[in-house]
Amino acid sequence: MTDPSVSNLTIPAKLPSKSPSKLDSESVVLNRKRGVIKGRLTKLQKYVESFIAQPSNLFKAEFKLRMQGASSLLSDFNEIQSKIEERSDDIDEQLDYREEFETTYYNIIAKAHGVKPRRKELFDIWRSTSQKKRLKSAIDFLKPFYTNELLNDEDEKQFIAFIKNECEKIRQK
Repeated sequence: MTDPSVSNLTIPAKLPSKSPSKLDSESVVLNRKRGVIKGRLTKLQKYVESFIAQPSNLFKAEFKLRMQGASSLLSDFNEIQSKIEERSDDIDEQLDYREEFETTYYNIIAKAHGVKPRRKELFDIWRSTSQKKRLKSAIDFLKPFYTNELLNDEDEKQFIAFIKNECEKIRQK
């Protein structure tokens, strides 16, 4: 025998997964988070552009640290943007937003990797360092700029030979 209270129940064809107000508030939060990440990207872009315009030994370490931290921007963005895309009715709009962000991000990173020290900076180090420590100081100064290109011991040997050659050119001037 069936329970009469159960027989009167009807099952809706589609159960709502979330209440509309909850969905809207989640979307608002995700869009805010995405906006914060985009703001951080804009600040990074301004920093890289100002560093390229006027590179400075004082900010070399800060520049390197900022570039290391930049990778978290992309992973944070991907996490939030994926959630927004899952909820979106207009996926093309969201994919365009993703493409715009990623293009900007990769352009900034490419510019930053193109930042190399100027010969004058090396010359200043050369002149301000005792003769015994010049080569080591020059290598220590330049190595952070070329870290991505030094893949093995042979690359490092070629790098040191290059620095010796550049330092010799400076000495002869």
